[in-house]
Amino acid sequence: MPRAWRDTYIQGFTPIAGNFPGQGLLYPVLFTGLDIQDFGYPTTKENAESSARLYRSAPSSYMSASDPRIFKNREVVVQDTSTGRSYTPRDYPELFADAGMPTAREITDHYIGFVHFADARSFPDVDVYAERGSGLPTVVGARLPNLSAGQIAQSGRFLYRDGDGNQEDITNEAVLAWRAMACHRFGLTDNPGVDHFSLPGDRHLLDRLLAHLAQPRSDCPAGG
Repeated sequence: MPRAWRDTYIQGFTPIAGNFPGQGLLYPVLFTGLDIQDFGYPTTKENAESSARLYRSAPSSYMSASDPRIFKNREVVVQDTSTGRSYTPRDYPELFADAGMPTAREITDHYIGFVHFADARSFPDVDVYAERGSGLPTVVGARLPNLSAGQIAQSGRFLYRDGDGNQEDITNEAVLAWRAMACHRFGLTDNPGVDHFSLPGDRHLLDRLLAHLAQPRSDCPAGG
């Protein structure tokens, strides 16, 4: 929205574990599928294949996959045990080429990193009081027998790193780019041990929301 509108109507912005750069989990889902009703994984090859193909055809899958501009090669999202090849977000062109997914490559090139937030032109330019969870094992990838659709996800084959149980630390810390705002306040509060889905109802977080609401907005000049 235009700056004048934000200055009139926005007191501040509190992203609660905002998924702006995506997350690694979406890459293995293109091979295993996912049940959106309970966030579980299909248990039969037929269901896994149909679910994986559904995710492959949906632009939202690629919009939610970790953006290689932010993640680079800092985590492995897919490991093909048949070849020993590991893929990071930066390797997505090779991943889709090796998996024989040319259409997915075309969709990805258009939609990955769809949410622009890390460059100065995309800063919110309002006071920001971000929240995140941490300290919980978080799935970011998987070891797969091969790269075909219909892989059965097995618990011992998941790859983890620190996060809030749903999104990894790289995702939740990406808003630190907004520290470069010239005038507006920025803060990122860590909530150790609080999982992603519990954050919106956490009493301490809600208390902070009320406290920030009572603060005067930063008085910043246009463009500040």
